[in-house]
Amino acid sequence: MTDPALEIAIAERDRLRAEAAQQAVETNALLEEVLGGWWTWRPPHGEGTFSSGFRARLGLGAAPLDAGNQATIRALIDAWLDQDDEAPLDVSTWLSGQDGARIQFRLRAQVVERSDAGAPTRILGGGLDLTQALRAEEEATHRLAAQASELAKLNDALSQQAQQLQRSNAALEDFAYAASHDLQTPLRAIAHFATWIDEDLPPDSGEAAREHVARLLDRVERLGQLHRDLLAYARVNHTRLEWIEQDIAQLVDRCWRRRGKPEFKLVIDGAVPTMRLAHAQLRAILEEVLNNAVRHHDRDSGTIEVRLRQTESGVHVEIEDDGPGIEPRFADQAFKVLETLRPRDAGAGSGMGLPIARRHAQRAGGELSLTHRAGRGAV
Repeated sequence: MTDPALEIAIAERDRLRAEAAQQAVETNALLEEVLGGWWTWRPPHGEGTFSSGFRARLGLGAAPLDAGNQATIRALIDAWLDQDDEAPLDVSTWLSGQDGARIQFRLRAQVVERSDAGAPTRILGGGLDLTQALRAEEEATHRLAAQASELAKLNDALSQQAQQLQRSNAALEDFAYAASHDLQTPLRAIAHFATWIDEDLPPDSGEAAREHVARLLDRVERLGQLHRDLLAYARVNHTRLEWIEQDIAQLVDRCWRRRGKPEFKLVIDGAVPTMRLAHAQLRAILEEVLNNAVRHHDRDSGTIEVRLRQTESGVHVEIEDDGPGIEPRFADQAFKVLETLRPRDAGAGSGMGLPIARRHAQRAGGELSLTHRAGRGAV
């Protein structure tokens, strides 16, 4: 009759053995995958056992390591044990594959068993195949070099395109300058002819004929103003950048006397010390924006407030009016060349004032922007 307790113990033993065997298989697979193979060494006789994964990376299959590889590993272990076997072994070496190929391994190991006297009796180690890593690194280096070459070609192409665009812009500016300049003469001639016709009209010609001549003179004046503005726009990049010490509040006051109207009130707020600024560009910006604030005002009188503030990079100028304002959806349109927010027959300008001002700001390394103000006005 079998003892039930013994049967239970035997069953538990078998279960533990099976579990240990499974863990051994899993551990061996893990070592093969992570370390590129594992090995044991038993000093002092120098007998080594190498896993199938380690041998496979040398192309040996089931064959044992040859004497040359054994001697290489034995010399490394002996040198390590002679120095300090308490610290793990960590060294790179070249081993020979079956086909004569040279394969670089990184060998890492430590003592896991010792004799009663403390001498190492069993060493457990792993081997990492560096050849594949080096080959991958070399391939990555080649890919990076190829990408760098492509990037250099792309940058060169972009640079050439930028230069071509710069030349095209310069040619376009020169054309705009020449066209705007040359068209002034025929426009003046048309204006003179229209004036002479008006003077030569007989008294009984009727109001219709005189209205047609007046309308012709008005259109000629508008076209002349448009060409003058186009000429001013084309000249911006040809203006000289001259940095001058100046009092900005005084410059604002002088620009207001040139472009403002007596029915409007100017208020200057903020104290900014005298500083070096691009004089011609700042003056042009102030005159254009102040004129724009007055010209497009929807009332006969109003207030223009100029706020000054010093910043780390220069000066911040805000010009706020109490006119009809500009809706946020039209903010970008206000800076487009020849764009107007009012019909031209309703007294709109040429659509060049703010574009000219912004270009002067950019010419001096600054910026011009438009901010919507709740209620009336714009900044």
